[in-house]
Amino acid sequence: MDWQMELYKRFRKTIDEFVFPLILESDRDEYIPIECDGKQVGFLLVMDEGYVDGIYVEPAYRRRELARMAVLDYVNSGKNIDSLHIVHGNETARKFWESMFDMEIDGFGPIDTLYRVKGLCK
Repeated sequence: MDWQMELYKRFRKTIDEFVFPLILESDRDEYIPIECDGKQVGFLLVMDEGYVDGIYVEPAYRRRELARMAVLDYVNSGKNIDSLHIVHGNETARKFWESMFDMEIDGFGPIDTLYRVKGLCK
């Protein structure tokens, strides 16, 4: 399990340094920008069928409730989140999503778990 977490940390570092800047420069219309201080600092990516493909906030802007507000804004606008995946061992992501939604496990992949979202927590 230690090697998996090390691999995941390297993966996250790659996203922080290389992938996020490329997404900001693209013309993709399937992501919801997360902004702070007049700057785009992240995104919520939800595919047409209500599947969360990813959520990201730059490291310097984390722990400010930005991701939570983006998800709630999305849901409160009448759109659905039906499913999402969480990488094995990513307890921060699991706790984040479980604090917001009632979820049940829908399947396992080699590096992640797929969850079916049943609705917002009351």
